[in-house]
Order: sequence, then C-alpha cells, then structure tokens
Amino acid sequence: MQNIEIKEGQNRLKIECREHSYLRVTDERGRVVAHMRGANPMATLLLKSGTYQVETDGQVVSAAADTIEGPIRRTPLAPDDAGTGGKSPGDPAGRPGQVRILLSAPAAELHPVDGIPVLPADGKSALEITLQKVDEAGKALKRKADSDEVYLRCTGGLLQDADGNPLKGAVALSAGSARVRLVSEPYRRVVTLQVLSKAVAGASLTVEFA
Repeated sequence: MQNIEIKEGQNRLKIECREHSYLRVTDERGRVVAHMRGANPMATLLLKSGTYQVETDGQVVSAAADTIEGPIRRTPLAPDDAGTGGKSPGDPAGRPGQVRILLSAPAAELHPVDGIPVLPADGKSALEITLQKVDEAGKALKRKADSDEVYLRCTGGLLQDADGNPLKGAVALSAGSARVRLVSEPYRRVVTLQVLSKAVAGASLTVEFA
C-alpha cells in the first residue's frame, strides 16, 4: 500500500501500475473512491485534497497529484460526501428535497470535456456502479426498510450484477444500496443508463465506449 497526498489546490491523481489485476484507492475515512479491475496501466482520478491510500496486487510505478485547470467533475467519494452529494459524472443534479437514488461510478478515465466515464470499446472492460438511496439532504439511507427494487435500462453494453451475472432489468437494494457492472461493447459509442423506481426519484449515467 502507498499513501498519496493531494494538496490544497490540486485535484487530479495519476497512478501508473504494472503486473497487477486490480487497483483500489481509499480516502482518509477508509471509503473506496475507486476500484478498477484489469491490467490497464494508467488511472486518472479527479479528487479533492486529502490523503489517499493506493492498493494493488502488482507494482505502483508512479503516483502523483497535480492540478487540472477549468471546471471539473470529481470522482465521487460516497453518497454522503460533503459538498458533492455523491453525484457521479453524468448523473443529473437530482431533485433536492426528495428521497432519491444516486449513482457512483469511479472510472480509470474521464472525458476531458464533460467528465463522463470512458471505457475501452473492447467488449470486456467493465465499470462498477454503486446505487445508493439517499434522503432529502443527500444522506445515505441504510435501513432494512430501504431495500427497494429499482429498474435499470441501458441503451448499450451489458448490465451485470456485482458477481458478473447478467441482469434481467431490475435489482433489489440491500439496506439502501446495490452494485452493478456495465460491460462495454466492441464498438465506439455513447450509452445512457437509467435507474427507475416506483418509490423514489431515479437517476441516469452517461458512459462512453472509446
């Protein structure tokens, strides 16, 4: 494991690994801000200042923080992260004052213009997406009563559950949260994931296969 500090005024963490099958980044509170599988040697995350821990089963060649200028959309930390409300790139602002679903999808690459997650168009790369039910103030709801069923629609790619099994259009929240995977297609395109629910406000996420 390696600790990396993002100083005040910096907002980007660039990591290069080799001989690895996964890369995980956690913040000072132990929350996972990125978990990527595969042998992609480079990861670029947009984060706020703080100390982060980089963990991998391979070798970290380099890990450094710097600053990207202009408006950015940071990699979401968690649904109750102060200041972001857990909003992910491509996720609409939601409806403040309503119980709703928020999406968190840390990606190894974000589009430099609009900040949406980018996956290789290889038919096998996957984006891990966390669905979190939150209250009117954006605080995560984790009660047994928050185990709603939500429906998912996607204009492309393959939706899977957290274990890699195909999804059949719906997933049940467990104590307010669930994880799914979106596997890319072997074609360059932009797709949109919609999350719908009878009980709470939904969300959407746009992803590019490039």
